[in-house]
Amino acid sequence: ISDWSLMSRNNQPYNPPSLPTVLADRIFSLTSEPDAWWLGQFVGYLMRPNETVKQLLSEAEKRIDFSTPVVGVHVRRTDKIREAEYHSLEKYMVQVELWFRKYEMSHSPVRRKIYLASCEPEVLRECHEKYPQYTIYDN
Repeated sequence: ISDWSLMSRNNQPYNPPSLPTVLADRIFSLTSEPDAWWLGQFVGYLMRPNETVKQLLSEAEKRIDFSTPVVGVHVRRTDKIREAEYHSLEKYMVQVELWFRKYEMSHSPVRRKIYLASCEPEVLRECHEKYPQYTIYDN
């Protein structure tokens, strides 16, 4: 157990080291951000889905047609309104349409599908009303 002491390349006092020394050399050879990689592995392990969650995810995946791209859009409102500049839904959707047009320059035309995430229910309603030509999956 004493071999599992911790080390890190980071020297920030508020960000403690997280790598076990017995694995450090191998991890350093894999990535330029070993602490982030290790933490990601650790959190991924802790957050692995149980059988119930696996079933729910499987059912949700069957309902979404992934045969063509689904563009993800995260419209921030209530939690970032004081920190970030406000952007209308239209600004987001202009970028979505540009993405699809660029995609179709090298692929055949596709049905426009987006996954819309937002903490503001009004944004979800507005998107469904203003953009009926899109297939919209939302949270």
